[in-house]
Amino acid sequence: MRIKTEKKYTDLLLIILLGLIPLTWFREGYNALAGFDFAVYLNPVETLKKSYYLWSDMMAGGYDISHEVSSVPYYFLFSLPVLLGSSLYTAEKVVFFVIFVLLGLSMYYMLSVFFEKNEARRAMAVTGAVIYTLSYPVMAHFGRGNMMALLTYGLLPFLLGLLRLGYSRPEKKWKYIMLISLLSIPVSATKGHPADFVVL
Repeated sequence: MRIKTEKKYTDLLLIILLGLIPLTWFREGYNALAGFDFAVYLNPVETLKKSYYLWSDMMAGGYDISHEVSSVPYYFLFSLPVLLGSSLYTAEKVVFFVIFVLLGLSMYYMLSVFFEKNEARRAMAVTGAVIYTLSYPVMAHFGRGNMMALLTYGLLPFLLGLLRLGYSRPEKKWKYIMLISLLSIPVSATKGHPADFVVL
């Protein structure tokens, strides 16, 4: 059972509006939104460039930073607004908005795939998207500023939806293998937090 296009646009609008919620957390007169374990990069572009290398001479006289390669997708997301001329504070707003919308869209997609033949598919997908976006684990990560984990939370339902389609449509398996492989790259931004997968 397909969801009509006009209804999909309505659902999409609702999820985008949900993405505006984090913008209410910002206050004028500040230069950055910080918190416990918050990944605020005073120069996101330099942080992105640093992650291309396996060694840094800026930490403890020399330090292996090979794990930083997995964070390139997140660093790029943070750097892009700055490269386009925005301030650090505006870049943070963009990152918060994008990740919040991503959370809703990915869960909407996953539930639409898993309950493809269910008559209540649309209601389940919209309700699941809202609940997932505002769920305790997600909000707790926002509260402590673990944005890389949130990027993983935002992409993992997409990955699970693609996995489901790959199993149900074996004639297109290579298409889904490629998509899952590509999606695994930004998902790896969780780096040293594999336990985040367990919560989902």
